[in-house]
Amino acid sequence: AAYNEDFKREFKEFCAYILACRPNNEHLKAEIRRLKECQLYLCYDLQVEFSLSDNSKIATLKPYDTFYLRKENKSYIVLPNSSVAVSTLRQNIQFANAVAETISNILDVHDDQGFYRDLFVKDKALRDYTIREDRGEDCFDRVREFREQLQVVSDNKSSFWNGIAELACIELGKESLEIAQSICGDDRLFKAINYDDLNAENNYPLFVELFVKINSDINDFNHITCLNLDIRPYWKKLFNTLKIELFARYKLHLFKIINGDVDSYNDLISDYHTQIPTIDNSVYVNIEDAYCSTYGVLPKTLYDLCGESVDVLIETKRSSIDAELYKKLYSIYGNKVDTYILFDKLDELPIDSN
Repeated sequence: AAYNEDFKREFKEFCAYILACRPNNEHLKAEIRRLKECQLYLCYDLQVEFSLSDNSKIATLKPYDTFYLRKENKSYIVLPNSSVAVSTLRQNIQFANAVAETISNILDVHDDQGFYRDLFVKDKALRDYTIREDRGEDCFDRVREFREQLQVVSDNKSSFWNGIAELACIELGKESLEIAQSICGDDRLFKAINYDDLNAENNYPLFVELFVKINSDINDFNHITCLNLDIRPYWKKLFNTLKIELFARYKLHLFKIINGDVDSYNDLISDYHTQIPTIDNSVYVNIEDAYCSTYGVLPKTLYDLCGESVDVLIETKRSSIDAELYKKLYSIYGNKVDTYILFDKLDELPIDSN
């Protein structure tokens, strides 16, 4: 079978994690060289001839068997068929075990083979989390160092569109532009996406459009690629914009339903700007639903409210109060005095601060 460039990039990326987990290794330079220079082949049919004394024997390797030629630094992994994508293979525990066995053969160290296998099946975010939690922050920092030493070249554009192609069930092997055009009908999204920083703010609305087109989602993409998209900042920014826009109406809504409970009103107003919404890493987030889940009222209900704003009501009622009395109460209770004015309960506030 043909040499798989996509898998070679994936393999080098993964090897950076392996090397980072092997500190204080006296053979480190040799291991970096062997991993970087190893010629790795995915194949679908492999026969190996063994010579024993005057006899030779031919063995046919089964799917997920591995074969390593140490002198030539060549390694082979047998696949079950020719239609499997690299991202799909990464989720296959048998293939992950074959990769772990290959690395162990190259390094000639077999102690951590189970750890290598379990780490390989994880996406990038989970790999990073596992390294941080199991091996420490120093180990995670070494991953970046070894990526440079292994000369890992990130081809975000190809990796991105190959992942999209798989989610959209498009035939593997097409060029990135061809994939984009087959999905979108033109090259607009292809040209607009910032591939140097896939999580750039300007990419978020493009991702929403694209993933809706292919009826898929961000976590599906992250699961099958080594990339890690996070669209939550996009939704949080929209949520915060809506929150600010609706604040005045929210105060009026509370005034109408709170039944004169000054303390509850003050607590809810105080909590308004500190509430953190629960937002999924998904293109299908509905910001109005998120607002309703956070504050217990639909934005439409707030938009439909009639009547003067709370601030106007307070100002109107305050104008009928003696200025010296207000000044005295404000020095004691601060902004809280305005809420008592709003609910016509100023007489409940003791003037004596003690």
